[in-house]
Amino acid sequence: MSGMKCPECGVWAFVKETRMRLDNTQRRTLECANMHKFTTVERIEKVKQGGYRPRKGEQDADTEGVTRSSARV
Repeated sequence: MSGMKCPECGVWAFVKETRMRLDNTQRRTLECANMHKFTTVERIEKVKQGGYRPRKGEQDADTEGVTRSSARV
């Protein structure tokens, strides 16, 4: 998270403190070279991962070669 810039002066800011809270958020305190301090709040969410579904007209992957090569192992 050190890649963030100060919203007041635009100078690079560095993380001074990170605290995890019970409501699945992280609160970070950052400070830039000009001594401006600011905080960010990050919410951690679970992302649903979907499976692969070929597009219309797209061919399925050739799985025959994969099963043949894994059978040799």
